[in-house]
Amino acid sequence: MDDTGTERIWPALLGGRRLDDGVFAQAYASISPTRRALLKSCIASLYAMRPGTAVRDRQSVDGYGPAGSVLFRQAPLAWTLVVTDGAFASPARLLAACLPALCARIPHVAVLRAGAGSPWPLPLALALELAGVEDVFDAPGLDATGSEREALCADLRNRLGPGLVVDLGAKPFLSPGDAAQDVFRPGAGRGLGAYAPEGTHWDFETLAFAHPDRPIEVYGPGYDGRPGCAAMPGGFEDMLAKGYEAVYAPAPLAAKALRRVPLVLTPGREAFWFWPGLVPERFLDRRAALFDANVSPEDPERP
Repeated sequence: MDDTGTERIWPALLGGRRLDDGVFAQAYASISPTRRALLKSCIASLYAMRPGTAVRDRQSVDGYGPAGSVLFRQAPLAWTLVVTDGAFASPARLLAACLPALCARIPHVAVLRAGAGSPWPLPLALALELAGVEDVFDAPGLDATGSEREALCADLRNRLGPGLVVDLGAKPFLSPGDAAQDVFRPGAGRGLGAYAPEGTHWDFETLAFAHPDRPIEVYGPGYDGRPGCAAMPGGFEDMLAKGYEAVYAPAPLAAKALRRVPLVLTPGREAFWFWPGLVPERFLDRRAALFDANVSPEDPERP
């Protein structure tokens, strides 16, 4: 690619680490049309839930009488970097991390698989191809101690402006001491639960395709024993007590489950995922200036 294009946007640290186009072609050819249709449906649902309206620059003033006034400024973030690792293999969760940034029309959105020596999971490559994410990097040797990772984010901030790291790895991508970088890191590693009473029909094969890296533990007599899931003793309350990352529950029980679990999915949503914390406001840079009561924020440079 010409270095006047997107190659100049992403730091030199990623040079030569762009995922080969052949991986995307292999993914499209090797995954069935049925699976491709599932991912397209997931993408369409995420776009519908996060309408593609760009977050815009805005400045406003709120006055508080003798308490002074505040000049507020907000602007869209310049970039979003979605980070995965060698243990991550879920196309559903990857799409749910990328689509909110695309819907917010963040100018630069990339996916980085860091510290993984294994081949790219083809469902991930296909999901990104279908979603139109063009900047995808594979960096198995990226410094695990954190210095290169922090330098990567610092370079992006210095050249492009504020941005967000969406960290989907099993371990934090950045050290806790890198307070300069905004990071969204959802809870991970707690597994998934599904409640299958008599009469409830789950597509367990689709569940296993959407989350091959998460144990899916099924409660109730409705599990048919297909691979990718594991039968568990107990019922609905036993499932809720486990503290899962998300649960699959019949629609009449969804509201009850939501009091205990951050994400509940009902039949028909087996291929879908959603991060409740990745709201449009998460992709805004917000700032404020406080003024004394005898100073006008409309002319802050006035002596």
